Amino acid sequence: MENLILLAGERQERKNRFRTTMTHKRIKDAVTRRPFRPFTIHVDDGRSIEIRSDDEVVLHPKTKKTMILFIDEGVQIIDIGHISALQEV
Repeated sequence: MENLILLAGERQERKNRFRTTMTHKRIKDAVTRRPFRPFTIHVDDGRSIEIRSDDEVVLHPKTKKTMILFIDEGVQIIDIGHISALQEV
């Protein structure tokens, strides 16, 4: 994955396992970048979700923990803590 552009910045050790967490700011930066560049969200359950437009993502304004995706398959709600990477398409 040579074109990974945004990796999680923090690692937390829990019971001898490292968990990577994506920050709200990194996702917001990818969504609001001008000109917009499509990217793929990689979730820690193995899913990959392609974001083709900034209209497909809504970040929760208060909690900074949840994002809502409006894509062809419908609405998906993802906890930002489960996003492992963002990758340019």
